[in-house]
Amino acid sequence: MTYKRIKSILLVVCMICAVLPLHAQSTQALQKVFRAIVKNDFNQAWNLRQKVVNANAETQVLLDLSDALILARPAETSSSVTIERDPWHAMTLVRNIYVRGEGLEQANEFLSADGIELSVDMIEKLIEKRLIDDTFKHDAESEYRRLLTVIDTDNPAYTRARNRLAEIDFAARCTSAQGCRNYMRDYPESPLVEKAKALTLKFDYEEAEQEGTAAAWKRFINSYGSRPEAKSQVEQAQRNLIAVQRAQLVSQQVTLQALDDYASTNKRSLENPVFTVYDNLINLPMHSHRLMSLKLNFGGATSRVDEEVKQVKGKTYKNYYNFNAQGLLTESYDGYLNQKTTYRYDFDETHGFYPVSRTTNGKTYTYSCSYDVRTKRLDAIKCTDGTRVEFIFDENGRIVERKQTDSSGKVVTATYKSGKIRTETGPKQTMKFLKYDDNRATEIDIVKGAKTDKWTYEYELNDAKAWVKAVASLNGKQQFTITRRFTPSI
Repeated sequence: MTYKRIKSILLVVCMICAVLPLHAQSTQALQKVFRAIVKNDFNQAWNLRQKVVNANAETQVLLDLSDALILARPAETSSSVTIERDPWHAMTLVRNIYVRGEGLEQANEFLSADGIELSVDMIEKLIEKRLIDDTFKHDAESEYRRLLTVIDTDNPAYTRARNRLAEIDFAARCTSAQGCRNYMRDYPESPLVEKAKALTLKFDYEEAEQEGTAAAWKRFINSYGSRPEAKSQVEQAQRNLIAVQRAQLVSQQVTLQALDDYASTNKRSLENPVFTVYDNLINLPMHSHRLMSLKLNFGGATSRVDEEVKQVKGKTYKNYYNFNAQGLLTESYDGYLNQKTTYRYDFDETHGFYPVSRTTNGKTYTYSCSYDVRTKRLDAIKCTDGTRVEFIFDENGRIVERKQTDSSGKVVTATYKSGKIRTETGPKQTMKFLKYDDNRATEIDIVKGAKTDKWTYEYELNDAKAWVKAVASLNGKQQFTITRRFTPSI
């Protein structure tokens, strides 16, 4: 073997010998680091740790574990170590070791040595405990939220942290009804859910009270009407709703539409003053110009109506009618008689609207009304022209009969069912209203002794379901056509 060959072999051997002591030195240094850690001498551990700079894949795991233990050291040791405590970073280091999955077996073998007696799992649990302890000590919402992302749900600390977070969130979020609802959605298992429910009820009631509208009280009643714990608030809300509605509807500014909407969606009651106002309004002869004759009603018009009547055998004439917001006739013009009439009305909170006067061709007639003492329903209307109208109602306040006497003493009596005229009987004839399409009479028999004539009506409706054309026939033969235009349109 040549000298040159021998020299090469010796060089390789020396290199190997140099590496082995270096690895052994790192291992020995790490043993000292960990032994200092288990003695809680973190200052020495960190000083020793900084001297270990060369590491292979196996020792890197140990370096990360030692760093994690130093970062997650007990809080009272913080001042003696230059590196700041950071259990969150420590947890990240340990989790990354598990993610990489390299060197775990060798690390556990190293950590099991005398004077250390640890394992990777033990270190993870220790750091997790320190992290949990710190979180509860700091008692901050952000840290609780962060902790819940790194510990398992079966860890008892998970439930403790979530409950504490629920307490913190409760104070921050449950300051309004919507905030309480969001809280209950996010923490359905929280022991504070019942308190959140009670506060939601309180906030919703206060919100309805502050808004003070019928819509607000209806919304509250609809939300809580079936909940036993809200019984007293719902009962008060119902009383408040009635008070608000009555204040709005028992008023001279109330509209026919508002009264009609209320009457169609609420239970009829004789004690309810809104129904008194409504019933007394719609039973006035001037409401929608509902005279007891073949003249067709206006279905609650609250506008100007221009009307053209074309007789098959006769002339064509034009009428117009002005109705106010309550559906009461304020002015009319009869083209057949060339006669204009104006009406005036007033209001009182007990009975509602009532007629004051009527002026025709410069002559004014005044009205006086009488009412049933018990029900406050309209009992009779007298006019200085000598006419009188009397009313009879059923036990629910619905009209069942109306009797009209003219200045000559002639009496015409109309009977009603479900708000519609069914018969109209005078000295010489009886009208029988046999069929209706909604509130539009389509078939009327006129009985005079043994003779019966039949009137029929066909209608055309606009988009608002108001009729704009009616064709009237007697015994199958067309007699006249009425066309109407509403301004503003309905």
